[in-house]
Amino acid sequence: MSNVVDNVRFNFLYIDTYSFGRNWVFPESMIPYNMLRYIESGTATFFIDDEEVVVYKDQIVYIPMRSRLSCYAMEDNFSFTSIRFTTSVYFEGGDFLSDYYGLRKVMVCKEVKTYFEQIYRWVKEDSPAKMYFVRGGKMPISA
Repeated sequence: MSNVVDNVRFNFLYIDTYSFGRNWVFPESMIPYNMLRYIESGTATFFIDDEEVVVYKDQIVYIPMRSRLSCYAMEDNFSFTSIRFTTSVYFEGGDFLSDYYGLRKVMVCKEVKTYFEQIYRWVKEDSPAKMYFVRGGKMPISA
């Protein structure tokens, strides 16, 4: 199994930043990819499958592929940066990143903010180098 874990590839799909007011609600949806959401400001409640999670500034929320997700803001100024990605390994009925890397649903890691900022900047850059930075960068998998 360690060979599989050593050879897993992370495929970047999309990154963007979002800001919402207290009235923001994301209705329940099945998520077709993995997501990492870095909470920039405010507080919100996320429902990931059957688990309720309250999130705060400087936390990272991991939303596994094929999860049911719904959420709502609890403050007037709620914002986050969201990275969508897939992995080259998927196990039906389990979550590879949680099972083998120990990725938790909510993590605190202020140092990762720089990573989110850099990947966002490179995605928006009009440069041939962006392909190498975005696709070649390692996803943060522990905090």
